[in-house]
Amino acid sequence: MVKIFIEGDQPQNSFFTVKPGRENMVVASFVETDFRKAFRILFQQVISSDVYPKIVIETIGTISPTEEYKLILKKELEEDVFSCLLLDLDGNKTEKSKRIDNNWKDLDSNKIYFFVQEMESWILSQPDTFISYFDEKIGRNNKQPLEIEKYKHYYTADFESIDKPCDKLYDFIKYYWKQKYHKTQIAPKLIQRLSLIQLTKDFPDAKSIVERINQK
Repeated sequence: MVKIFIEGDQPQNSFFTVKPGRENMVVASFVETDFRKAFRILFQQVISSDVYPKIVIETIGTISPTEEYKLILKKELEEDVFSCLLLDLDGNKTEKSKRIDNNWKDLDSNKIYFFVQEMESWILSQPDTFISYFDEKIGRNNKQPLEIEKYKHYYTADFESIDKPCDKLYDFIKYYWKQKYHKTQIAPKLIQRLSLIQLTKDFPDAKSIVERINQK
């Protein structure tokens, strides 16, 4: 079995540091949520058929894990050489080593991959997916053509350079469709529409994680 631990959604383990006012977020859940299902569908696109049935998507929430939970993750990653961790970097790609040293230094760094700079970078790299989704499901707030030039900083050869992609996607969706972007409610609907093959071309960590899993 290969486990991909992804940051986001409700955690599947209760060993978390609970921040004031967020106690209700610490919920152990073993039911496949839309978030986990979306990534399962996404990875199914390129994972070989003999490996895919052995893939398990698990989530670690967005709350800082305690040292106890880090030990659990370390054990999980050590039990299967192909299992890995996929996290928001929340910064430029040059920050990878710093993020690992600050939060995950006891884990095998070769098994830690990042959304650079956030998961929403993947979504913004394929704008047709979210534009078509909202046009089909909701209809555009206004009828004028999308001002692509206004958002040309989204459409760049280096999608990892997009600063605060979650905020940019939120503003884009709010402006054109009067909808609020939500990481665990809206994002799954968009994630499963992405092309993982294209993601592996645009994001080195996406390519690396697929190569690791397919070694199984």
